[in-house]
Amino acid sequence: MFRCGPNHSVEQTRITTISDESRIIAIVAGTPIRQRDLWDSLVQIGGQRALEDVVLDIGVSKKLDGMGLTVTELDLENERILLVETLRVERFEEALELLWSSQSLHESQVNKLIERNAGLRKLVSEAISLNDESIERMYQILYGPSAEANIIVCDTRKEVHQAHEALQSGLVFTEVAKQFSTDNSSSTGGFIGEVIYADPQWPASLREQLKPLSIESHSKPFLMDTRWVIIKKLNEDDAYKVEFEHVRTEVVEVTKRAQERLRMDQLSQQILQTYQPTIFDESIQQHLSPNRH
Repeated sequence: MFRCGPNHSVEQTRITTISDESRIIAIVAGTPIRQRDLWDSLVQIGGQRALEDVVLDIGVSKKLDGMGLTVTELDLENERILLVETLRVERFEEALELLWSSQSLHESQVNKLIERNAGLRKLVSEAISLNDESIERMYQILYGPSAEANIIVCDTRKEVHQAHEALQSGLVFTEVAKQFSTDNSSSTGGFIGEVIYADPQWPASLREQLKPLSIESHSKPFLMDTRWVIIKKLNEDDAYKVEFEHVRTEVVEVTKRAQERLRMDQLSQQILQTYQPTIFDESIQQHLSPNRH
């Protein structure tokens, strides 16, 4: 059987008794969490996230039971296929190796993640609703027009007007960005890469200001959330090089996956808020402390 990571596990480097490994350290909704359920994850990925993963596993299991649903082997296989596609590798074994090298996740942890996602996906399946509008929007995100851009972000109106005056005086946008911008992109002259006009991951105000600009021109200062921004269009891709009917199947599938992911994340947060653990073990509590170094 393929194993991910080193041949020896954390358990093999630890001297504990059977009674210690099976000791109950917390309870979630009447379900005990034993030290062996949590310790490896505490070592690998950190306290709070490790506990949240176990709580999610318990919460998902209880919700599945409550709705009379079961995760099948086919569900798990579909999750493995999706993981392989997402990581852009050829085989599941390659995905395991990649997750070990990039995130130090053991095979057992990956399998837990797969089982958890399969359960979440089954729980949200009835809430997924595809319509022409959502599919068209995804087509625009995948194949619609976009532009590369630079930005200057300032915390106050005074600072952004100083930056705008510097641009008006003829200074190069990238140099003004390095001098005035508080955004992380300032070190690269404000370059933020490709902004897809239909992509809601970018703030609406930014997309609305960018779209009508001509190439190599910049906007006037505008407010984005609580900060002031000037944006410059570097180039533009008109896109729509692929007709919708030629990629309809792909677009529908991506739309479905995006909705599933959103619903799964929302359900995960709901479970974590509903199932609050009662922790008995002080040493575990120390691992969970945000001030722990």
